[in-house]
Amino acid sequence: MKVLIVDDEVIIRTGLSKVIPWKELGFELLAPASSAEEAIEVIRQERPDILLTDIRMYDMSGLELAEKAVSIHPDTEVIILSGYDDYQYTRQAIKQRVSDYLLKTSRKEDIIRTVLEAKKRIRQKRHFSSQVHFDRKKEQSRQLLQWLAYEDVQQLGGDGVTAILNDFGLPLAGKYRVYLIEAEGWGENKQEESLLVFAAANFLGESLPGIILPHRQQIVFIMAEEASDEEEGHAAVLSCRLELDKTEQMLKCRLYMAQGGTVDRPDELPASYRMAKHTLRSRNWLKGNVWCWDEMNRRKGGLSICTAEEERSLSAVLLTRNAGSLESWVAGFVEARLADPDTTVDTLEASVRSAVLAACRWLRSVTSDLGFEQDKGLVLPDMVQQAPKSKDQLFRQLYTIMEQYHEMAAEGQESHVRRAMAYITEYVGEGIGLQSVASHIHVHPHYLSEIFRKETGMTFGDFVTGCKIRHAMHLLASSPIKVGEVAVRVGFEDVKYFSKLFKKHTGVTPSVYRDTVPGQPDGNT
Repeated sequence: MKVLIVDDEVIIRTGLSKVIPWKELGFELLAPASSAEEAIEVIRQERPDILLTDIRMYDMSGLELAEKAVSIHPDTEVIILSGYDDYQYTRQAIKQRVSDYLLKTSRKEDIIRTVLEAKKRIRQKRHFSSQVHFDRKKEQSRQLLQWLAYEDVQQLGGDGVTAILNDFGLPLAGKYRVYLIEAEGWGENKQEESLLVFAAANFLGESLPGIILPHRQQIVFIMAEEASDEEEGHAAVLSCRLELDKTEQMLKCRLYMAQGGTVDRPDELPASYRMAKHTLRSRNWLKGNVWCWDEMNRRKGGLSICTAEEERSLSAVLLTRNAGSLESWVAGFVEARLADPDTTVDTLEASVRSAVLAACRWLRSVTSDLGFEQDKGLVLPDMVQQAPKSKDQLFRQLYTIMEQYHEMAAEGQESHVRRAMAYITEYVGEGIGLQSVASHIHVHPHYLSEIFRKETGMTFGDFVTGCKIRHAMHLLASSPIKVGEVAVRVGFEDVKYFSKLFKKHTGVTPSVYRDTVPGQPDGNT
């Protein structure tokens, strides 16, 4: 704290300067002033915290100087020094907002006690002022975040938003944009994440020109831009990226940032916030750590389904119970979507959900073929409702489906037979035989043939034929392809032999069967 002594008597100025151990008491003693006029200049430049002034000077009284000092620096503590023990002076000093009144003949201990009490009052005022300021900023931050996220402006009043933005120092002219920043690297629990977000917000707040607001596990950054063209947007992103890199190095963490679109007025900032929030979903799928709304919004949308070929390759992987193969399938599936420059987060997530639904359909189908009650013990409804939001989540959901199938197929003494039946059902149109199926489940063909008859009451060949016929019925009912092509797809090169077997199992020829299915075009043999 700074102290200024004012007295037109050199002996008083010198005495007070040397007798009191100002530095040891925590004060910075300014060069004493010999007049009120000189003191006013010092007050304007140095803004002393404590002013010790003589009450009687030739150019101005100490009380008048006190009034001027307080008008320049309202928080100044003024201590009057007088050679007269006069009640009238004391009363007048109190009226002039003087903090204390000392006689020049006061003991050293009394002077020290008086300046220390003044120091204590200054600290209390500053603490109170700082706390009031902190509480005010905290409430304004809460209101601003509430407005951005929910557009709740009722509690702010008509001009409340503008007032808060202005109080935070945001220009009220130009273009505006919201950024969302997430951080990771200090641990996985919420307390560590919150501490990292708070630390990153402090670092970024010192370098980024705008409003920085830590909010739960994110940082909201509001920025004013001079222009809204693409070049200005790229420049803003580059500047933010540099500051992100510096903060990452300082805090040993990883930061991710999503840029919202520009808006023309402060009251449109919630729209930019929603854009940034949507863009931040790219973190789960796209490479890098900075994503821009303008770039993502130009994309038209990619493939939003899991194709029939992808479904087939997925079911083949699910039969293997090989986590590495499944991980490779997931990586290839996602990379295929990301290779399309028009892919959006929405179409990518729809495509991923389609893959999970395909796996669910497969599980229902194979467990039904194995003789299990439909949906008994399956976790499929939860998966359908909670679509994966990242590549890791996609892998975990598909892995759960794969494990559930193999656990069910392994129940009881019929394990080998159940796995064989599932494999046959999956590859029914690919010319499978006893040898290939036995090799898949790692048993001898003769052993498989014997236990198959024992557990199912039919031969291996009869079961394969039945699967082929059922697959043919599905093709005839769902597509307009010719009967001859249906025969080839289910593994028969001789169309006449196929038709004979089909009629033996269904009672009608393939063509007649197709005619009985409403809404299907005729196919020629």
